[in-house]
Amino acid sequence: MRTALLAAGASGLLLGITILTPPRAQAFGFGDIVALIQAVNAVGSKVAAMQSAIDGKLQTVQTYINNQLGDGFTQISNYIKGQTAAQAKIMNAADQANAIVAQQTASAKIVEQHVVNPQTCDSLTNGQSVVAAGDQTNAVAKVIANIQNARGEGQPGTPSYNGLAQGVGAMNKLHYSEYCSPNDQAANLCSESSDPDGDEVATSLLGQSTLDGQAGLNAANNYATVLLQPVAPAPLRGSQLAGNAGQTDAVYRRQYNAQESLARQVATTVIADRTPTVTLTTAQQAELSAEGKPVVTTASWLEALQLDVNRRESNLQWRENLVNEPPATVQREIAVEMAENNYIDLARFRLDQQRAMLEAARLADTAQYHLPLPASTPIPVVSNSN
Repeated sequence: MRTALLAAGASGLLLGITILTPPRAQAFGFGDIVALIQAVNAVGSKVAAMQSAIDGKLQTVQTYINNQLGDGFTQISNYIKGQTAAQAKIMNAADQANAIVAQQTASAKIVEQHVVNPQTCDSLTNGQSVVAAGDQTNAVAKVIANIQNARGEGQPGTPSYNGLAQGVGAMNKLHYSEYCSPNDQAANLCSESSDPDGDEVATSLLGQSTLDGQAGLNAANNYATVLLQPVAPAPLRGSQLAGNAGQTDAVYRRQYNAQESLARQVATTVIADRTPTVTLTTAQQAELSAEGKPVVTTASWLEALQLDVNRRESNLQWRENLVNEPPATVQREIAVEMAENNYIDLARFRLDQQRAMLEAARLADTAQYHLPLPASTPIPVVSNSN
């Protein structure tokens, strides 16, 4: 537009010059010169007026352009401000949403860590059944020990109270009635039983984790009796206890009874550990079924403990649960296993104590055997001097 105005002004100037140019063929006089100067001044005035008009128009155009550019820049600035605010709101909303998701995720993890799962419940109930069975085992061991100690000492009412022959007869009668073998039958001593020689074979005691009811308990106890003390010596009674010889014999008989009682205690503990004393939980019965064993409702302390150990060794469901459990539950399971190991170590420690006592008794017998008998020397005379 400014170019058009300049072109228009230049055309007007040329036009004015063309019009005011005097003819070349005439001669100029003083008056003509004055008129020419006036004409030139008039042209200058016109040029100045035209320049002023052009400048005014240019100023108007400049103002218009500035206004337009200013409005454009202002609008762009407003757009940028609006976009920045919008982006800030979007980012704030995104941050808030992420914070809520993170908080909910953390809360879910916390809840997951503290939820008691079936695996933990099974460990607890199985552990309680094992401890309960252990208490019952101690009670059973005490009952068996009281009976066997009285038998070994030859107390009234026991087979050897009236002499060695009575003890031998009682043991043979028991064998022929409960454990008659084909050889016994061939000798016309008895009819073969369902458990021939059951009082002679170790499987009667060690062949199963849970003894088969009362018959299994009797067979295990009778095997231990045949193994350690098939016939108890007759007790010292009446005149046998009188005099120095009787008193000396009584001392050594008491030592014999103590050693037999210690040996029997070890066997009694093994028997009691296999006596049915605890009601199995649902998880323990399921483990019996998984192992291909007959499912029973009552088992021994050893069976209950063994089922809990086997569950962690070969049970596929336990391993699948372990893989899908959160870290905290796995750590709890490790803690339970460590507690179970401590419990087993305690049981092993109790058995080791009994073994140590057996070694001590054997050492005492050896020392007594190697002690030389006192020589036949005069009895020393001891004088009392005050």
